Amino acid sequence: MPFNAADKLAYRIDEAVKASGLGRSFLYEKMAEGKLRSVKVGGRRLITAQ
Repeated sequence: MPFNAADKLAYRIDEAVKASGLGRSFLYEKMAEGKLRSVKVGGRRLITAQ
């Protein structure tokens, strides 16, 4: 089965900015408030697709 980008479990910040049309600082603000779920993997912050 071929991989589809829509099947991703999490997105890098730059991918989330492009996909949502929201600003980078807005996404970080929502993560800090706990309204946007994210995980840290190594040195990278990922926003979960849920």
